[in-house]
Amino acid sequence: MINGGGDKFPEFHFRKGEKYKNSPVVAYEILESGEIAHAILKRSSGVAEVDSYPLKWVQGLKFNKRPGCGVIESTADVTIDFR
Repeated sequence: MINGGGDKFPEFHFRKGEKYKNSPVVAYEILESGEIAHAILKRSSGVAEVDSYPLKWVQGLKFNKRPGCGVIESTADVTIDFR
């Protein structure tokens, strides 16, 4: 969970003219060290503040080390739950 599993969810503020259209998609690389590199927003939700959360979440991911395996390109389609 983006909120780290805590009880409080972020409140999103829509700017004038913004409308939620899609779930955001983040593209990134997983290095042999397990660290994330080159995380970019591949598809916008249509709301700038909503887009910032999955990007930060992906940048904070950490995977197990995989020496000799090379870089893995991946994407994350992030579902936003507006409770």
